[in-house]
Amino acid sequence: MRQYVAFLNMLHERNLVDLDKIEDWWIDRVKEYFESKPFILHYDQSKSFRIIFNDLLSQAEQRQAQSPGSTIVGTMLQHLVGAKLNLFLEKPVASYGASVADKATNKEGDFIIEDVVIHVTTAPSESLIAKCQRNIDSGFRPIIITLENKINVAKELVLGTP
Repeated sequence: MRQYVAFLNMLHERNLVDLDKIEDWWIDRVKEYFESKPFILHYDQSKSFRIIFNDLLSQAEQRQAQSPGSTIVGTMLQHLVGAKLNLFLEKPVASYGASVADKATNKEGDFIIEDVVIHVTTAPSESLIAKCQRNIDSGFRPIIITLENKINVAKELVLGTP
């Protein structure tokens, strides 16, 4: 990869290549790759939605493990929450990029419905709890939605370790 980047830089310095076109080409290859490996929702009426969604999130975890640094599980979780909200609300909720920091977009959380702020995370943290406190101080009611195995982490952060 380093040799490839050095080669591209050399071509660019000599005005022999358009790096934007090369970047677009690689983006298309990545899209093709992921389009060839879709997530599969195994719908089975004998199973609960919790089991069905856990299977979907498990697929995302496996894919994320193959792509270190990616946020596939968090992105999927946020999209699932947004889809569920849109099924029940009269008007659609605003949707932002899952990996976009709230601060950068001036938003209180991932979803805002009247005075409720919903934070969707796969990794509850002290900074999230501080953000929830700022929500409360501003008159909002924060809700944290996280993975089943992270619920106790969120509780401990809110309540303090026993």
